[in-house]
Amino acid sequence: MTAMKWITCDQAAEITHGMSEGQVIQEIVLGTDVRTLRDEIPVEPHLLAVSDELPSPVFRWYGLIEDRVFSLECDETAYNSEPSALISTPYLSRQDQSGDWTVLTELLSLPNSIQVRCPKYVASRTIDPEHVVFLPTGRGWDTPVYLAASLEEAEQLVRFLSNNVQQVDYFVGPPEPLGDWRITQGEQEYNRSDVTLSSTLQNACDWSMRYPERLFVVQDISRSSDRMFQICNGQIVDSVSGIG
Repeated sequence: MTAMKWITCDQAAEITHGMSEGQVIQEIVLGTDVRTLRDEIPVEPHLLAVSDELPSPVFRWYGLIEDRVFSLECDETAYNSEPSALISTPYLSRQDQSGDWTVLTELLSLPNSIQVRCPKYVASRTIDPEHVVFLPTGRGWDTPVYLAASLEEAEQLVRFLSNNVQQVDYFVGPPEPLGDWRITQGEQEYNRSDVTLSSTLQNACDWSMRYPERLFVVQDISRSSDRMFQICNGQIVDSVSGIG
């Protein structure tokens, strides 16, 4: 395992100053235990104050794993059942050959409270993938975690993730159906248009947890997809095709 060290905000800025102006940043979302994480990191975090973009304070740390500089962010109030850590780091040239997901092998040096082998999202530079690595939610749909460049790469990631203490079974599948996914509840339409089907379903489930007596519907108003999902009390209760 590669050794890492925590650095200050000024040190991180000095390192990134020498990078090319168009450097692309990769984002990785990992499960974590926020309370334990603060005890495991020996330096004080940089506190991002509440703003229009940040509804609650965010802790940010900076670190270095060999030549990889990264930031780590956690919501100060993220003590819910699924708290996460956001890792932001530049794509490095070695990932051009090894695959974008291999950043996870370097992040194994992070504190034990960060669940590197159980990611919720790993960004990739793949456009129009044929193979996607999914994470089951247990609530009726699956969350896309990684857009793979090939079936071989997707299977390599699944093998890497198979050794996770949470015993989560990641799997490879086709991409989510495209569409203009919207949420309705009775006659009311929620105007928010999410990027993907899974994010729309997540949003609908969040609403249904607030109003467990109501039935929410997710469907594609562009009619590119004929799938329709009925959601109640935080999970999908019915999914049908051939609507309309």
